[in-house]
Amino acid sequence: MEHLGQQAEEKQAKALATINAKLADTRKMASMLKKRDDRAIGMLERTIQWTKQATLTKAKLFHLLEKGIYKEAVCDTVRYLFQVGISGNYVNGVIHVLGKLFGMDVVGNVSRSSVARFIHEGGIAAKIQVGYEISEADTFTLSGDGTSHRAINYNSRHISLKVDDHTTGEASHKTRFLGIMPSLDGSSAESIKDWEKMLGNISDLLSRSPFAQRHHKGTLHLAGMFAKLVGVNSDHCSKEKKDAQALKARKEDAVHQVLGEKKFSDMDDDELLPHFIKAREKMVKAVGGEEAWGNLAETEQAERKAAMFHSIIMELGKESLELMSDDEKRILKLFIWAGCGCHKELKGLFGIFRIGPNTVCGGYAAMVQYYSEHGHIPRPILLANRDNTAVLEGVTSEDDVENEVQARALEMTGSGGIKCAQLAGAVLNNKLDKKGHHDLFRWWWKKVVNKAFTFPDTSNTRFGSYCEAAIELIVHLDRFKEFLSFIQAKKGTCRWSHMEQNLWDALHDTPTLCELLLLSGDVDTLHLIAVLYGQEWQRPDFIRVVHSMAPTLPHLSSLLRAFFSGAGKTWEHFTSEFAPGGLIDEASLEEKELAWMLPTNDINEGALGSFRVMMRRQPQLSLSGQNAQAMYFRNGTQAFMKQYFVKPEDLQFLRSMARESTGEDQKREQEIIEHSRQRAAEKEAARKKRQQKRQEKDLRLEALELVLDETKVPGLKGKALKDMLDKFKAVGAPDLGNVNRRSKVGAIREALIVAIEKYNNGTWRIVGEDEGEADESSDPGDDEPSALEPISDWEETDSED
Repeated sequence: MEHLGQQAEEKQAKALATINAKLADTRKMASMLKKRDDRAIGMLERTIQWTKQATLTKAKLFHLLEKGIYKEAVCDTVRYLFQVGISGNYVNGVIHVLGKLFGMDVVGNVSRSSVARFIHEGGIAAKIQVGYEISEADTFTLSGDGTSHRAINYNSRHISLKVDDHTTGEASHKTRFLGIMPSLDGSSAESIKDWEKMLGNISDLLSRSPFAQRHHKGTLHLAGMFAKLVGVNSDHCSKEKKDAQALKARKEDAVHQVLGEKKFSDMDDDELLPHFIKAREKMVKAVGGEEAWGNLAETEQAERKAAMFHSIIMELGKESLELMSDDEKRILKLFIWAGCGCHKELKGLFGIFRIGPNTVCGGYAAMVQYYSEHGHIPRPILLANRDNTAVLEGVTSEDDVENEVQARALEMTGSGGIKCAQLAGAVLNNKLDKKGHHDLFRWWWKKVVNKAFTFPDTSNTRFGSYCEAAIELIVHLDRFKEFLSFIQAKKGTCRWSHMEQNLWDALHDTPTLCELLLLSGDVDTLHLIAVLYGQEWQRPDFIRVVHSMAPTLPHLSSLLRAFFSGAGKTWEHFTSEFAPGGLIDEASLEEKELAWMLPTNDINEGALGSFRVMMRRQPQLSLSGQNAQAMYFRNGTQAFMKQYFVKPEDLQFLRSMARESTGEDQKREQEIIEHSRQRAAEKEAARKKRQQKRQEKDLRLEALELVLDETKVPGLKGKALKDMLDKFKAVGAPDLGNVNRRSKVGAIREALIVAIEKYNNGTWRIVGEDEGEADESSDPGDDEPSALEPISDWEETDSED
């Protein structure tokens, strides 16, 4: 038993030892796990802290580039900064400063060359946008205007069409800027070439773009674009009207081409064969037959074949057009020209002395004519400059002129309301900063009148400035007199300048004030009668002043009637396109909708003005860069890009096209110089040719024997008759001024017979004829007269002496 108990105790001791060992191991494991857990918590906290720090650091960084390419948002920002006037040299610095302002570090830089590239990329996108909108539109109209800048002709162009808004999706009429382009010269032919080049470039870019291929737009042909042209808006000058007629002819050819290409694609070979046979026979006959055709070079044959194919297309197109209904023809032939409404009414407001007929000029000219027809009406005083004042002393009209010097001085001297407004602009707001009173006048006005005011800019050519100046001079007449008195007292000599004296005199001259009233507007108190649609007066204070002054101006009503009579006639001249029975008058509402255009051409004139200002502000900017920037922002290209340029290849295409277009300005400059040289060479060749013809003619006439027998005149024909006419003119035959080589044969013969009869009865004679008879005994070496001229009275007197 004792032995069994001892075994049991040993067994329990072993079990207890095992349990203690396991307990120790467990405690050791627990301690290790606890330590590992503590380390894990610390590591988690450190990981969280590190991740947080890394995230915050990353959030403070803005990378301009992504995978080596500038982000599109960066490109948009750069374009905007440049648009608001930030030079390309400072764009990078501005971006970094703005980044710090928002607590971010900008990574990367934008060089000046990158700025230029971003601008050109925007211009490429703007052209693709215009091309897409043309392809979507049913019709469009064009407008343009030109000016000269630093001896180069520039033309601004716009297109108007109905498009879907790229932000709201609503369809409406929009006008898109196409850019400003230097022209080789001011001719209509070059203007049409520029139109074709500009639209052709747009067509090419759209057709090559991934965007067009993705939208299945295919190829946008230039002929297809011109076929959609239904109108032109321009100035009233003859050159712009000629451009419109040329564009109309180009549109007609495009319609024939488009219809012909469609019919050609619908015809089978059997139907086309007769057309090709007929066209080829005509082509071969034109070069002289089969043998001559075979002798032509392959390049010339290819050119003639292309011309033959084009003629077939045009004939098919004309046939298709003739088969259409009258309504279909009318739509396809629709083309409306409209002149700028601004030139109907406002052009004359900026200077009567430098422009042609318009509403205000026509009215003013009629008023001047009224003065001539009614001599009892006192005229405005002459406002001569310093040099002409002494010459015109005592001269008030043409009746007082005594010599040519006074006549010339009177012709160059102005008077009346227009001249008064011009003087006021030169004194109070001169276009040159160093002349006139400028800020002194503005500050004085603000102090005395308690209102900020700048005098209308009549010193420059600004629409409406003369009429606006007339209104201000009438409404604030006493204030302007007060300011001139202030200027006189301020000067040390207490004397006005000659121009200030003229302005003072004009403001105290009753006829001049009467003209200012006429330039200012209507004098009827009832706006319901005098204002279109019965709207309120823009300046009711002016109307009140007019009626308070009217009793002191006895001839106001008669001059006003004369003014309106002349203005009405000029208005008719400038609204010829709206005449009854004209295209606009007979156009349906649908046709007017299709030919929608802006009422004025201000948008082109404004673009040219902005161009001149931009070139002065940033002379380093290229013309292509200016065009790209203006087109991108004026046409809303950013919204178009966000909607349609959704693939990386779209932006890649812009970058490649921007690189491809590098040097376009330099190429155009060389084209202009080369064209000028060519024109100069052509003129010189023409001059030499004329000189040679003149010499040949002189030799021919010198050898020609003068016919003094009127019975021989009927036998003269053709060149002999015309040469005889020139011979008689050369020897001084009278009364031949109205007859020339282009006159009818009967008229030439009759004039020669009359001249011969007058010679035979002694009315005129050839110079040197008597002297030659008297000097028959002279030495053979005596010189003979080199010219034959009719004898005048003083020559006869000298010979008698």
